[in-house]
Amino acid sequence: MSRASSVARLPPDIQAELNRLLSDPRCSQCEAKDKINAVLVAEGHAERLSKSAVNRYALKMAEVGRRLQERHQVADMWVGKFGRLPQGQLGQLIIQMVHGLAFDAGVQLSEAPIDAEAMPATVKMLKDLAVMLERTERASSLNAERERDIRQQAAQQAASVAEASAKQAGLSSDTIKTIRRDVLRMAE
Repeated sequence: MSRASSVARLPPDIQAELNRLLSDPRCSQCEAKDKINAVLVAEGHAERLSKSAVNRYALKMAEVGRRLQERHQVADMWVGKFGRLPQGQLGQLIIQMVHGLAFDAGVQLSEAPIDAEAMPATVKMLKDLAVMLERTERASSLNAERERDIRQQAAQQAASVAEASAKQAGLSSDTIKTIRRDVLRMAE
């Protein structure tokens, strides 16, 4: 098993400071390295960062940031395209995306040679993915059920208001029953 990078071995507070320095456009990678190494010296740590380690880390973090930005743009695009989707449809969209990710992961695993050392991690990943899918499906079912209940409650309230208004207007009981039935049918 390979050794963790020098950045990964940093204490969390120092790594957080490195992240802050690297995100500051006024601070170069060399300056960030020098400042972090000065902190490491001051705190008595034996670890030191090299220029290449900071550069590799900065590139990796930039890639993570780029991916996050792409995900936000895709989410914004879907929201822009669909506007305010009913909760059930949005949940279904998310479930389809998770299913796609699971399928892609399965395809990649089936094409890769089996590595006995990596097998426990692979099995754990698949188990975690299955649990996530199951929880997403359950949440979607609960959301759909809540949405149905909310629609029925709203229809009941609307039917009661319509019935009261129809009675005040002097409509016949048959007309009132028809209006109530039609309003309640909308919730189905």
